[in-house]
Amino acid sequence: MRSEPLGGCGHTSKRSNAAIVTFTWAVYARRSVKAALAFPRLPDSRDFRKVWIASIISQLGDWSARLAIGILIFDRTGSAVYVGTAALIFIAPYFGFGQILTAWAERFQRRTVMVNCDALRGAAFVALALLDPPLPIFFAILFISASADPVFEANVSATIVESVDTTQYDAAIRLRHLSLQAATLGGLGLGGLLVGWFDARQVLLADALTFAFSALILGRITARRHAAGESPSIRETFMGGIDFLRRDQTSRNAVLATMLTIAAGMSVQAQSPVLGKELADLEPQMIGVLAMLAPAGSIFAITVVSTAGSDRRLYYRNLVVSIGAAAVAAVLIGLSSRPVALFIAFFTLGFVYQTSMTSNIIVGKRIPSDRRAVVFGMLQALIIISNGAGAWLGGLFIELFGPGRGAQVGLAMAGLAALAVIPRATTRVAAAPHGYTTRRGEQLTIDLSDHSSMARTSPLTQTSMGDS
Repeated sequence: MRSEPLGGCGHTSKRSNAAIVTFTWAVYARRSVKAALAFPRLPDSRDFRKVWIASIISQLGDWSARLAIGILIFDRTGSAVYVGTAALIFIAPYFGFGQILTAWAERFQRRTVMVNCDALRGAAFVALALLDPPLPIFFAILFISASADPVFEANVSATIVESVDTTQYDAAIRLRHLSLQAATLGGLGLGGLLVGWFDARQVLLADALTFAFSALILGRITARRHAAGESPSIRETFMGGIDFLRRDQTSRNAVLATMLTIAAGMSVQAQSPVLGKELADLEPQMIGVLAMLAPAGSIFAITVVSTAGSDRRLYYRNLVVSIGAAAVAAVLIGLSSRPVALFIAFFTLGFVYQTSMTSNIIVGKRIPSDRRAVVFGMLQALIIISNGAGAWLGGLFIELFGPGRGAQVGLAMAGLAALAVIPRATTRVAAAPHGYTTRRGEQLTIDLSDHSSMARTSPLTQTSMGDS
């Protein structure tokens, strides 16, 4: 089934509209681009380099293990439902339980937390490979392993903030996003090759070794106990993170823009099998190539879109790039009877996710030091929710409007991100001891157009109050 031309226009008119929209967006994007393919510079911090390398190794092991586990379960049960259940278990801890664990882990040194998370995941994969447990126990072990993911990722993000100089933080985030996208692609590809060469259980044993290597590297970073004195309760820490997002308008708007653009991108990306078949009659092999173009576009966008300038300018630049990319992709999908237009549309989807990286840079510098991991954990949960909601809404829109128009309606959600603008002057919550949030009378006002920053204190106690 093919999509009908929009608005009764012929293909010539549609191609003209596509050219105009694409040219306009490209002109603006060109202004936002650094030198072609400018790779982000590696920060000077030794701790960052160790965390960066360890997270890449963990990502490779994690995604190759996900593929191996899916194949293992399907070979064992022959049920696609059980394969889908395993995929759901991998993200289930992000819906609350992982955030509770992250709040509890705030009592301990970040190095200890990350090493233990890797050890737990490695031990779980060894158990799944060697014990061949009944399916309910298999899923229980898988959930225990997956519960370490949000804790690990939250502490990695917090460690990067604490170990990298403010002037190099944007480069660190760009480099991390770029490398994690590449590691995800590499992990899936490596997992497929290893399962083809060996047995899926042997692949799980190899994946356990990647977590062991990661733990060895993380064990050499500087130990940081970020909460001085008596540790806050889980409730105090958790509610402090919620209160920060509620009171800091800049962070709240950046997170909202991220959720809307991610949902818009996923409404199309997750439906690649449907859109590839219905719009361009692609073969399964080419649908796989189509699905890979979105992360490939994201990698390209990270390397070329500039992160220079004030936080306010950075936010608006990448917001326009994201919304513009959604508009270009929507127009190209209108021409999707030509497969090349659909392939270009999916590559353009990678630019839609630019707001996510920008929000990480801005919010990371604004989180008080006494609850960094908790807030990062909440942001991860919101991103997971946006991914799932976008994928589900994309299917709903296709059912209601057809594949072509349904995809365009999903991409239109990105335009709502324009409502989440950062004001010129915004309130900022100062750090409070023992996980408590300061009261309204103690808030500070920050002008985002001001390029000045406060004097940097010790990385163990610093709260990023200034904007670059």
